[in-house]
Amino acid sequence: MLLQLLLPCDYPGPQQAAGDELERTAELLLANQHLQQEVHQRELAQQALRDAERFFHATIDSLSDRVLVLDQHGSVVHANQACMQFASHAAGELSYLLFCETDPRWQRGAGHELAAGIRAVIAGQADAFELEYEFVTGTGAHWSHARVSRFRGDGPLRVVVAHTDITERKLMDGALRQSHAQLRQLALHLETVKEEERKRISRDIHDELGQNLLALRIDISMLGARTQHSHPRLHGRVAAMLENVDTTIRSVRGIMNELRPMALDLGLQAAIEWQVSEFRKRSGIACQLRIADEALFTAICSQVEIALFRIVQEALSNVMRHAHASAVELEFHSDARAVYVSISDNGVGITAQQQRKKQCFGLIGLRERVRALDGQVEIGAPPSGSGCRLWLQLPLRMPAQGGVLDTQNTVK
Repeated sequence: MLLQLLLPCDYPGPQQAAGDELERTAELLLANQHLQQEVHQRELAQQALRDAERFFHATIDSLSDRVLVLDQHGSVVHANQACMQFASHAAGELSYLLFCETDPRWQRGAGHELAAGIRAVIAGQADAFELEYEFVTGTGAHWSHARVSRFRGDGPLRVVVAHTDITERKLMDGALRQSHAQLRQLALHLETVKEEERKRISRDIHDELGQNLLALRIDISMLGARTQHSHPRLHGRVAAMLENVDTTIRSVRGIMNELRPMALDLGLQAAIEWQVSEFRKRSGIACQLRIADEALFTAICSQVEIALFRIVQEALSNVMRHAHASAVELEFHSDARAVYVSISDNGVGITAQQQRKKQCFGLIGLRERVRALDGQVEIGAPPSGSGCRLWLQLPLRMPAQGGVLDTQNTVK
């Protein structure tokens, strides 16, 4: 009896064993289905990843810019076709950092500079790095703009190096600089021609009209001496004529000084002192002239001398017409290379917006004259804070005037 009670508990029957077997089989089938689903999903994910990589590679291969993807060691993970065609070697031939540091086609150490920038981005010392460089290929020299940046995303470190061809822009910049240089040479030539024409007209007025007026004055003076006692009424008419002749002589002298002051023949210092004296007489404004060393005027060449006189003349004219100032100060000093001039007043000053007006031809001409001489000019407020200060630097000697620039060397 006891044996019969224990047997069902320790030894399941055939039906129960079959049920357990079916349950385990079902669990295995379900686990197998889950595993197959996971394998299928992984295959789909891998296929999607391969498709994404192919799309990424096809996308960067279609770009005209040269794009490389580097790993943390500076080795090329991927480079588009434009980059490979430009560099004339296949991806994976060598480390890109080694290529930058050893290839002789990089000009003026640009490869080493780019390699240093890439290392800085890899090390996290910089978020990005940019460089304009020249690289020589079989088709000639090319200028490019390189930008190095980190690839923002999960996974291992990747650095993207993008190269944009800027050769055409460099050529255009060079042509523009050449055009500006030629325009400045032309402006300087026109100023020189204008000064020569002023000098010629002034000399002709002095030699022809001046002498005739002087001879006329002498004749009228002699006539006045003879009629002083014998013909009082005629003597009065002669005196009026003499006064008119004197007025005409003064006008002619003023015209000659406007064209070219006679004081310029005595040197720049004498001409500046004469200009300051005339400015005081005409405007009534106190004007102080300070010269650190009078010997500086002997070192200035003739063209710079004329330009400096005209600049001072224009500056004082602007003060008299626009500044509403009561005092002006001129300072001159020099070193071995240049002469420095400062013209300050205590007037209303001039704003940056006023300087940019299209009608400011005086300031425009002043700046262009200084630039044509390879000088510098600044217009702003004086140290006192009120008024206006014109500061300029002019070389003691004229800059070398070259011919037409070589367009092949312009971008170098």
